[in-house]
Amino acid sequence: MDLRTLLKQKREQVLETAAQYGAYNVRVFGSVARGEADEASDIDLLVNLETGRSLMDLGGCSIICKFYWEPRWMWLQRKDCVPASANRFYARPIPYEK
Repeated sequence: MDLRTLLKQKREQVLETAAQYGAYNVRVFGSVARGEADEASDIDLLVNLETGRSLMDLGGCSIICKFYWEPRWMWLQRKDCVPASANRFYARPIPYEK
């Protein structure tokens, strides 16, 4: 199964996991968003976190996704992106919300 199909099939579960850990405004970026994913790719998700949440919450999202679904998942908080790299790596994220 390709990663884009996996994202579509697991959309509700991923968004529920995000909400459980205080993550919202979930966006897909990277090779999956660009349609360039291959067998070595991971699924990159960019989120905002509720006030008072931390990297531990992002780690929780990642661990749950990795436990239930095979591919690698990368969860990043938008405010943690370095501006110079944000333009290059996180440009044009695709909304994953409802």
